[in-house]
Amino acid sequence: MQSTELVAPLAIQTPIAINGDKNIPKQNAQGTDTSSISLGFLPITSEPLDDGGIAPERIDFNGMFYLSTDQRTYLQNGGYITYNVEVATAIGGYPQGAILNYLDSSGNFSQVQSLIDNNQYNFVTTPSYINNTYWKFVSGKPTVISVLEQVYPIGAIFIGTTSSCPMAAIFGTWELVAEDRCLQGSSENHQPNTTIPASLPNVKGGWYLGNGGYYDDHKSTASGAIKVSKGGYGNNGARLSGQGSKFTLDVSANLNSIYSDNTTTVQPSAYVVNVWRRTA
Repeated sequence: MQSTELVAPLAIQTPIAINGDKNIPKQNAQGTDTSSISLGFLPITSEPLDDGGIAPERIDFNGMFYLSTDQRTYLQNGGYITYNVEVATAIGGYPQGAILNYLDSSGNFSQVQSLIDNNQYNFVTTPSYINNTYWKFVSGKPTVISVLEQVYPIGAIFIGTTSSCPMAAIFGTWELVAEDRCLQGSSENHQPNTTIPASLPNVKGGWYLGNGGYYDDHKSTASGAIKVSKGGYGNNGARLSGQGSKFTLDVSANLNSIYSDNTTTVQPSAYVVNVWRRTA
Protein backbone atom coordinates (compact mmCIF):
# COMPACT_ATOMS: atom_id res chain seq x y z
CA MET A 1 0.00 0.00 0.00
CA GLN A 2 1.15 3.52 -0.76
CA SER A 3 0.61 6.54 1.43
CA THR A 4 -1.74 8.01 -1.17
CA GLU A 5 -4.03 4.99 -0.73
CA LEU A 6 -4.63 5.59 2.95
CA VAL A 7 -8.24 6.49 3.69
CA ALA A 8 -8.75 8.97 6.50
CA PRO A 9 -11.62 8.13 8.86
CA LEU A 10 -14.69 10.30 8.66
CA ALA A 11 -14.93 12.97 11.30
CA ILE A 12 -17.89 12.58 13.65
CA GLN A 13 -18.89 15.08 16.27
CA THR A 14 -19.85 12.67 19.05
CA PRO A 15 -20.04 8.93 19.72
CA ILE A 16 -23.05 7.24 18.14
CA ALA A 17 -26.18 7.41 20.29
CA ILE A 18 -24.59 9.72 22.82
CA ASN A 19 -27.99 11.26 23.49
CA GLY A 20 -30.11 8.23 22.57
CA ASP A 21 -31.41 5.28 24.55
CA LYS A 22 -28.72 2.66 24.81
CA ASN A 23 -27.94 -0.48 26.68
CA ILE A 24 -24.22 -0.54 27.45
CA PRO A 25 -23.32 -4.25 27.52
CA LYS A 26 -21.66 -5.71 30.61
CA GLN A 27 -18.25 -7.30 30.47
CA ASN A 28 -19.85 -10.73 30.81
CA ALA A 29 -23.44 -11.66 29.98
CA GLN A 30 -25.81 -12.34 32.86
CA GLY A 31 -29.35 -13.69 32.97
CA THR A 32 -31.34 -12.62 29.93
CA ASP A 33 -28.62 -10.38 28.48
CA THR A 34 -28.38 -10.73 24.74
CA SER A 35 -24.87 -9.30 24.49
CA SER A 36 -21.70 -8.67 26.44
CA ILE A 37 -18.36 -7.02 25.83
CA SER A 38 -16.49 -10.31 26.02
CA LEU A 39 -18.86 -12.29 23.73
CA GLY A 40 -20.63 -9.68 21.64
CA PHE A 41 -24.16 -10.75 20.66
CA LEU A 42 -24.89 -14.15 22.15
CA PRO A 43 -25.82 -17.18 19.99
CA ILE A 44 -29.39 -17.05 21.27
CA THR A 45 -29.94 -13.89 19.20
CA SER A 46 -29.48 -15.91 15.99
CA GLU A 47 -31.98 -18.63 16.93
CA PRO A 48 -35.49 -18.48 15.46
CA LEU A 49 -37.94 -16.87 17.81
CA ASP A 50 -40.19 -19.96 17.60
CA ASP A 51 -37.26 -22.02 18.90
CA GLY A 52 -36.69 -19.77 21.91
CA GLY A 53 -34.40 -17.23 20.29
CA ILE A 54 -34.30 -13.67 21.63
CA ALA A 55 -33.94 -10.76 19.21
CA PRO A 56 -31.62 -7.93 20.30
CA GLU A 57 -33.31 -4.58 20.67
CA ARG A 58 -32.54 -1.15 19.32
CA ILE A 59 -30.97 -0.06 22.58
CA ASP A 60 -28.60 -3.04 22.42
CA PHE A 61 -27.28 -1.91 19.04
CA ASN A 62 -27.03 1.68 20.27
CA GLY A 63 -24.92 0.49 23.19
CA MET A 64 -22.57 -1.45 20.91
CA PHE A 65 -22.23 1.46 18.49
CA TYR A 66 -21.53 3.83 21.36
CA LEU A 67 -18.74 1.65 22.72
CA SER A 68 -17.18 1.32 19.28
CA THR A 69 -17.05 5.10 18.69
CA ASP A 70 -16.52 6.77 22.07
CA GLN A 71 -12.75 6.36 22.11
CA ARG A 72 -12.51 7.17 18.42
CA THR A 73 -14.11 10.59 18.93
CA TYR A 74 -12.09 11.16 22.09
CA LEU A 75 -8.81 10.69 20.20
CA GLN A 76 -10.08 12.47 17.11
CA ASN A 77 -10.95 15.53 19.18
CA GLY A 78 -7.52 15.79 20.81
CA GLY A 79 -7.75 13.51 23.82
CA TYR A 80 -4.75 11.42 24.85
CA ILE A 81 -4.40 8.14 26.70
CA THR A 82 -2.82 8.53 30.13
CA TYR A 83 -3.18 6.89 33.54
CA ASN A 84 -6.84 6.37 34.38
CA VAL A 85 -7.98 5.11 37.77
CA GLU A 86 -11.10 3.43 36.35
CA VAL A 87 -9.09 1.63 33.70
CA ALA A 88 -6.42 0.55 36.18
CA THR A 89 -9.10 -0.78 38.53
CA ALA A 90 -11.00 -2.58 35.76
CA ILE A 91 -7.93 -4.40 34.41
CA GLY A 92 -6.16 -4.89 37.74
CA GLY A 93 -3.37 -2.45 36.91
CA TYR A 94 -1.42 -1.74 33.74
CA PRO A 95 0.85 -4.56 32.48
CA GLN A 96 4.61 -4.34 32.27
CA GLY A 97 5.59 -2.62 29.04
CA ALA A 98 2.40 -0.56 28.75
CA ILE A 99 3.08 2.91 27.36
CA LEU A 100 0.95 5.89 28.38
CA ASN A 101 1.11 9.59 27.64
CA TYR A 102 2.13 12.10 30.28
CA LEU A 103 1.57 15.86 30.42
CA ASP A 104 3.34 17.48 33.35
CA SER A 105 2.28 20.61 35.23
CA SER A 106 4.49 22.77 33.00
CA GLY A 107 2.83 21.52 29.81
CA ASN A 108 5.66 19.25 28.68
CA PHE A 109 4.40 16.15 26.84
CA SER A 110 6.14 12.79 26.91
CA GLN A 111 5.46 9.07 27.23
CA VAL A 112 6.12 6.71 30.12
CA GLN A 113 6.38 2.93 30.23
CA SER A 114 5.29 0.58 32.99
CA LEU A 115 8.15 -1.41 34.52
CA ILE A 116 5.95 -3.80 36.52
CA ASP A 117 2.80 -5.86 36.02
CA ASN A 118 -0.47 -4.88 37.69
CA ASN A 119 0.79 -1.31 37.90
CA GLN A 120 -1.58 0.94 39.84
CA TYR A 121 0.92 3.67 40.73
CA ASN A 122 -0.83 6.82 39.54
CA PHE A 123 1.89 9.02 38.04
CA VAL A 124 -0.66 11.70 37.08
CA THR A 125 -1.36 12.59 40.71
CA THR A 126 2.08 11.52 41.97
CA PRO A 127 4.77 12.28 39.35
CA SER A 128 7.49 10.89 41.64
CA TYR A 129 6.30 7.40 40.62
CA ILE A 130 8.16 8.00 37.35
CA ASN A 131 11.31 6.88 39.12
CA ASN A 132 12.65 3.98 37.02
CA THR A 133 11.03 1.58 39.47
CA TYR A 134 7.33 1.80 38.59
CA TRP A 135 7.42 3.94 35.42
CA LYS A 136 10.15 5.40 33.22
CA PHE A 137 10.28 8.02 30.49
CA VAL A 138 10.63 6.46 27.05
CA SER A 139 10.14 9.25 24.51
CA GLY A 140 9.49 12.88 23.95
CA LYS A 141 11.31 15.93 25.13
CA PRO A 142 12.58 15.48 28.69
CA THR A 143 10.11 17.05 31.04
CA VAL A 144 11.01 19.55 33.72
CA ILE A 145 10.34 16.91 36.36
CA SER A 146 12.53 14.31 34.67
CA VAL A 147 15.38 16.82 34.55
CA LEU A 148 14.86 17.77 38.19
CA GLU A 149 14.85 14.10 39.14
CA GLN A 150 18.34 13.84 37.70
CA VAL A 151 19.58 17.09 39.25
CA TYR A 152 17.97 16.45 42.64
CA PRO A 153 18.03 12.69 43.35
CA ILE A 154 17.01 11.35 46.75
CA GLY A 155 19.52 12.72 49.26
CA ALA A 156 20.12 15.98 47.35
CA ILE A 157 19.67 19.32 49.10
CA PHE A 158 17.93 22.51 48.01
CA ILE A 159 18.88 25.89 49.46
CA GLY A 160 16.59 28.91 49.39
CA THR A 161 15.13 31.78 51.40
CA THR A 162 11.44 30.88 51.15
CA SER A 163 9.52 29.50 54.13
CA SER A 164 8.71 26.24 52.32
CA CYS A 165 10.62 24.18 49.78
CA PRO A 166 9.35 25.02 46.26
CA MET A 167 10.46 21.58 45.03
CA ALA A 168 7.90 19.91 47.29
CA ALA A 169 5.09 21.33 45.15
CA ILE A 170 6.58 19.70 42.04
CA PHE A 171 8.02 16.34 43.03
CA GLY A 172 9.52 14.32 45.85
CA THR A 173 9.40 14.59 49.63
CA TRP A 174 11.60 17.19 51.31
CA GLU A 175 12.52 17.83 54.94
CA LEU A 176 14.05 20.91 56.52
CA VAL A 177 17.57 20.18 57.79
CA ALA A 178 20.67 22.02 59.01
CA GLU A 179 18.78 24.37 61.34
CA ASP A 180 21.26 26.72 63.02
CA ARG A 181 24.14 24.99 61.25
CA CYS A 182 26.55 26.14 58.58
CA LEU A 183 27.39 23.95 55.62
CA GLN A 184 30.80 22.31 55.45
CA GLY A 185 32.50 20.31 52.73
CA SER A 186 32.89 16.59 53.41
CA SER A 187 36.19 14.83 54.02
CA GLU A 188 37.50 11.48 55.21
CA ASN A 189 36.91 12.63 58.77
CA HIS A 190 33.45 14.10 58.13
CA GLN A 191 31.10 12.15 55.88
CA PRO A 192 28.07 13.71 54.10
CA ASN A 193 24.71 13.81 55.94
CA THR A 194 26.41 13.92 59.37
CA THR A 195 26.65 16.75 61.88
CA ILE A 196 29.58 18.26 63.77
CA PRO A 197 29.08 19.74 67.27
CA ALA A 198 30.13 23.30 68.00
CA SER A 199 33.54 23.86 69.59
CA LEU A 200 35.94 26.69 70.38
CA PRO A 201 39.73 26.64 70.14
CA ASN A 202 41.60 26.70 73.43
CA VAL A 203 42.84 30.18 74.45
CA LYS A 204 46.04 30.43 76.46
CA GLY A 205 48.14 33.20 77.92
CA GLY A 206 50.92 33.65 80.44
CA TRP A 207 52.13 36.17 82.96
CA TYR A 208 55.50 36.01 84.66
CA LEU A 209 56.36 38.24 87.59
CA GLY A 210 59.88 39.28 88.33
CA ASN A 211 61.66 38.66 91.60
CA GLY A 212 60.09 41.71 93.19
CA GLY A 213 56.63 40.18 93.08
CA TYR A 214 55.18 43.04 91.04
CA TYR A 215 55.27 44.15 87.45
CA ASP A 216 58.63 45.37 86.27
CA ASP A 217 59.49 46.35 82.70
CA HIS A 218 62.54 44.09 82.76
CA LYS A 219 61.53 41.33 85.14
CA SER A 220 57.88 40.57 84.14
CA THR A 221 56.41 39.35 80.85
CA ALA A 222 52.89 38.69 79.47
CA SER A 223 51.80 36.71 76.43
CA GLY A 224 48.70 35.60 74.48
CA ALA A 225 45.40 37.07 75.60
CA ILE A 226 46.80 38.37 78.90
CA LYS A 227 47.55 42.03 79.41
CA VAL A 228 49.42 43.41 82.43
CA SER A 229 49.90 47.03 83.44
CA LYS A 230 52.35 48.10 86.11
CA GLY A 231 51.42 49.97 89.26
CA GLY A 232 52.20 53.63 89.95
CA TYR A 233 55.66 54.98 90.88
CA GLY A 234 56.72 58.13 92.67
CA ASN A 235 59.18 60.73 91.38
CA ASN A 236 62.01 58.85 93.06
CA GLY A 237 61.11 55.61 91.30
CA ALA A 238 59.64 53.95 94.40
CA ARG A 239 56.31 52.07 93.99
CA LEU A 240 53.37 54.02 95.37
CA SER A 241 51.49 52.43 98.22
CA GLY A 242 48.30 50.47 97.24
CA GLN A 243 49.02 50.47 93.50
CA GLY A 244 49.97 46.93 92.49
CA SER A 245 50.23 45.47 89.05
CA LYS A 246 46.97 44.86 87.10
CA PHE A 247 46.14 41.52 85.47
CA THR A 248 43.36 41.22 82.76
CA LEU A 249 42.24 38.45 80.40
CA ASP A 250 40.31 39.68 77.36
CA VAL A 251 40.69 37.53 74.25
CA SER A 252 38.63 39.82 72.03
CA ALA A 253 40.47 42.99 72.98
CA ASN A 254 43.96 41.61 73.38
CA LEU A 255 44.18 38.76 70.88
CA ASN A 256 41.48 38.50 68.19
CA SER A 257 38.24 40.44 67.73
CA ILE A 258 36.54 37.40 66.22
CA TYR A 259 35.77 36.40 69.81
CA SER A 260 32.66 38.18 70.99
CA ASP A 261 30.71 38.76 74.19
CA ASN A 262 27.50 38.40 72.13
CA THR A 263 27.82 34.75 71.15
CA THR A 264 27.82 31.48 73.07
CA THR A 265 29.12 29.30 70.27
CA VAL A 266 31.35 29.42 67.22
CA GLN A 267 29.80 31.83 64.70
CA PRO A 268 31.51 32.10 61.32
CA SER A 269 30.49 34.77 58.87
CA ALA A 270 27.18 33.48 57.53
CA TYR A 271 24.21 34.19 55.27
CA VAL A 272 21.04 32.64 56.66
CA VAL A 273 19.09 30.31 54.35
CA ASN A 274 16.78 27.29 54.54
CA VAL A 275 18.22 23.92 53.58
CA TRP A 276 15.92 21.04 52.58
CA ARG A 277 16.97 17.46 51.92
CA ARG A 278 14.98 15.21 49.60
CA THR A 279 13.91 12.01 51.39
CA ALA A 280 11.68 10.38 48.75
